[in-house]
Amino acid sequence: DLRGHLQRMNPDAEEYQGVFDRRRGNLDAALAHQSAALALRRQHGDTAGEATALTNLGTIARDQGDFARCLDYFLQALEIRERIDLRLDVAYRNVAMLYRELDDTQTTQRYFAKAVEAASRYAQPGYYASVQGAYAGFLNDAGNHAAALAAASEALAISEALDNRPSIGFEHLEAGRALLGLRRPDAAAPHFDAALAIGREIGQRELVARSELALAEIALAHNDLARAH
Repeated sequence: DLRGHLQRMNPDAEEYQGVFDRRRGNLDAALAHQSAALALRRQHGDTAGEATALTNLGTIARDQGDFARCLDYFLQALEIRERIDLRLDVAYRNVAMLYRELDDTQTTQRYFAKAVEAASRYAQPGYYASVQGAYAGFLNDAGNHAAALAAASEALAISEALDNRPSIGFEHLEAGRALLGLRRPDAAAPHFDAALAIGREIGQRELVARSELALAEIALAHNDLARAH
């Protein structure tokens, strides 16, 4: 009936409002809505939805700097996803990126390997590109620039085929970072130019800022102080 249908929509509404509040920086409101979504998912026996709510709560905890609570939520979500074999690429990637924040290189590498394997098994190109793009960022941070370039280039080719503009921008950024690390600034510059253009096109400020900083570094390498400024 209509009433039952509306009740089943309640957790979706709470989840979407929580995502909206988080993106606007209102973390307390986001936490309240995602907690309500989690309770409703459990009440309705929606296991997949429960994993999503736990992931969203983990993301909020990470934004608040509470890495211990974030890890707890992410591991709860991972346990559910492993049990039902649903979007394990996301679960493994989230845990990997958290350990990356904690500078635990060995554990990060292990979870990224699991994420890549899961994304390959699902045979969904978008899933695979997302994992490879994030993995390229980790490899760049770790100084493994040749492997980062390979991962970013593979992800970029897939994202361009799918016309996923945000992913294309960030993968250009990681390819450029890898080329800078390999001391090939002239090859890196077109990637940063492309990332900057996409960042401005879609209003992604992090992409704009990181691209401009990288281009300033290249300008300094060429002693072009005016452009660097």
